[in-house]
Amino acid sequence: MSDHARTGYFRWLRFLLIPAVMAAVFMLLPGAELHASPADESASSAAQIERFDVKKGQVVAQLAVTEEIRQELRKLAQSASGSAGTFRIDPGDGTVLHFPLQPALEIRQPGFFALAAEAYLFLPAGREPYMLFFSEENEPRLFGVKHPVKPLLSLCGWEDAYAPSGQ
Repeated sequence: MSDHARTGYFRWLRFLLIPAVMAAVFMLLPGAELHASPADESASSAAQIERFDVKKGQVVAQLAVTEEIRQELRKLAQSASGSAGTFRIDPGDGTVLHFPLQPALEIRQPGFFALAAEAYLFLPAGREPYMLFFSEENEPRLFGVKHPVKPLLSLCGWEDAYAPSGQ
């Protein structure tokens, strides 16, 4: 990965992590009571999935989160394995999809439970996909996925984002 692409990738990742940290801090303030309002509901419906091209080092597409996409994400989360095998947070190629999860998505694994506030789906060229979830407390968890990613990519219209090895 070129230095320019790496810099753009980390800038993009930091841009997404700062709002998550701020949201976690505000939710943990003592005595704060947060209630969903119509404004909150419209903000969650405006949440955008971002497609990041690693080689270009930039977001190349955005798409609104739909209920069908949330259902497919739920299937991916339920299929998460305890291990992501070999992985890199800064892959040299492929695509990374960022999913804001509002409301939070429940992740249940043996000995692990969290409400995921956002997820990153890494689609490295020729290798198995893996997901990075951030809990509402901004704790990261990395998992391999067993459920096929093609249905999710089809719902997004991004079938070209991933080609498993041998294809």
